[in-house]
Amino acid sequence: MRFLEHLDDQSRDELLALSQVVELARGEMLVRRGDRSDDLYLVESGTLVVIDSRTTPEVIISTLGAGALVGEMAFFEGVARTMDVRAEAPTRSHRWSAAALKHELSTKPVLAAAVYQAMASLVVKRARGIAAVALGRSNNSSQRLEGGEDLPQQASALVAPARTAWIEAERVLRGSPNDAAARRQLRANVERLLSEAVRWISGKGDPLLEQAAGEALARELHPFLTRSQTGALSLEGGEMRRVAHIILNERQGSGPLGECIDRVLLSLPTSLALQRRTAIASQTLLSRLPDRKVSLMALNVFSGVLLNRIFQRLARHGAVVTCLDSDRGALAAVDLGQAHLPDAVELRLVQTDLAMLCMGRSHDQHPLQDFIVVDGLMDYLPDQLAAGALSWCRGHLKPGGQVLMTGTGPSQDAPLFSHLLDWPMIRRSARDLRALADSVGLRGAVVAGGGAAKLPAVVVTATRPLNPQAVGTDTQRRGDLHPGGESA
Repeated sequence: MRFLEHLDDQSRDELLALSQVVELARGEMLVRRGDRSDDLYLVESGTLVVIDSRTTPEVIISTLGAGALVGEMAFFEGVARTMDVRAEAPTRSHRWSAAALKHELSTKPVLAAAVYQAMASLVVKRARGIAAVALGRSNNSSQRLEGGEDLPQQASALVAPARTAWIEAERVLRGSPNDAAARRQLRANVERLLSEAVRWISGKGDPLLEQAAGEALARELHPFLTRSQTGALSLEGGEMRRVAHIILNERQGSGPLGECIDRVLLSLPTSLALQRRTAIASQTLLSRLPDRKVSLMALNVFSGVLLNRIFQRLARHGAVVTCLDSDRGALAAVDLGQAHLPDAVELRLVQTDLAMLCMGRSHDQHPLQDFIVVDGLMDYLPDQLAAGALSWCRGHLKPGGQVLMTGTGPSQDAPLFSHLLDWPMIRRSARDLRALADSVGLRGAVVAGGGAAKLPAVVVTATRPLNPQAVGTDTQRRGDLHPGGESA
């Protein structure tokens, strides 16, 4: 991402005027692993390499050229540097001290809005992710792993038997579409390969190598994955349609193989959890609606499925529903999906920068709400931004009002979603999500996703107390079990 391209000319000039220039000769270090510095850097010219020096020989994780931003996670969260960054050629960069830049931005709201919006898109995308790595493209592409085979070769060897079996099964099914044995064999082979893929990726023992393994496997499987609707939407960037496709469990694909792969992907624990958590969240909300007109807000309406399930119920006593999302297309989809919206329900669509909202820099004014629904947004926010979102919600709730949020818990199939389908999620247990709510003065309670949960479907409510002094008492922390829910 060329960071400066996301700023207008005036903002760009103002930001650069606040920087100091850092020039490095080839081989000099910009940052070192473990440093506590939260300085932010922008490469103007030259080349930097991100390296993991814990191995011998060292591994080059990625190469950064002009326009690359370095240190945005440290800038926001103050975390220690996780990798070394070294000049591969004479390099000129701009440097900002985090404390000084934050102070300047606090006095310049227009510049702050532009800068934080550009930075937030990076942070949200990279949040708790791992740096992209493809050893075949690095300067150490000749490095051998696991018995002398590099990752692309390992991926090819892993896929080869399945590819042969799939082609043969499809040949049989073209001639005999109703051959049940061939269909069972095809599904078994797809399930076997995905199971082996999880073990292979997870077995690397290092997040960077897991990412590299996933990318190598995705390249091998690309022609097959794209024949399934889930795979195609994931690999081709159809985010909004992908979420709705999985929640609605729409099994689609090209030919017997495409249909089979889609069926298997939709039956994975994470897919089932996405379906289950939406159903639980809508049922929970419906059970708590009072017999009066309510005000309800939804943050992140990406799928719109949850809202569609409650609109008719809201018509009984009337409601004002406000939808906030950064994506104009998501808002338009909600609008189009409500062609027959009940007269008693007023729908307000507001495009706003959710990243800025999570950082406490949104100046939008909204009435206090009875309910705020945060569906799926927590899957993409690191703890600091997630807490910021909940803090914003607390400030927009009536006393006694509730936030209803969904999340995705840890699951064995996580490597397939993170690395094969390019869908990294920040996975939190229900206990972790509840703790985030407690940390901002809400009273968190687990609806689904407790310790006995079979699926990583997490649903948590968070109530703004009528009496702020009541937050965090032992009695309330023990009262986590809701009718039909699971304890943490």
